[in-house]
Amino acid sequence: MRKELFKIFVILCCCVGLTSVSVNAQSGTSFEIDIPFEFVVKDKNFPADKYKIGRFSRANPDILILKNTDGKKKIIFLIQRLSDAAPKRQSELTFYRFGNIYFLHSILESGESTGSQLVPGASERGQQRRAKEAQIVRLTVK
Repeated sequence: MRKELFKIFVILCCCVGLTSVSVNAQSGTSFEIDIPFEFVVKDKNFPADKYKIGRFSRANPDILILKNTDGKKKIIFLIQRLSDAAPKRQSELTFYRFGNIYFLHSILESGESTGSQLVPGASERGQQRRAKEAQIVRLTVK
């Protein structure tokens, strides 16, 4: 009897913990942006689409989530903080383009004085070694 009560207690605790995580994933600031080209994040390809970008939780602002509007294509990733002198008026994404391949490089949110920079994945580092220079492409939220 004690074992079964203990199992029920553990299951209830897990359910409460999972509920807390899903609520945190929806909190924090986020914005939507149309990305008109295919791009790469952490060695994963993403199609041109409308995406929502935001903090995974307020408790750890260095983890971001990016997902398309139907939620079928998403990724959670760790970022490095960038400091900027003044808060941005519009949210902005910066991509590094090598040939016809775009790599998401940084994210600046409107009203924030710091931005987020992604650590390059292996495919981006390989492109950086082969190419002399990347073209910088910026998209802003309209």
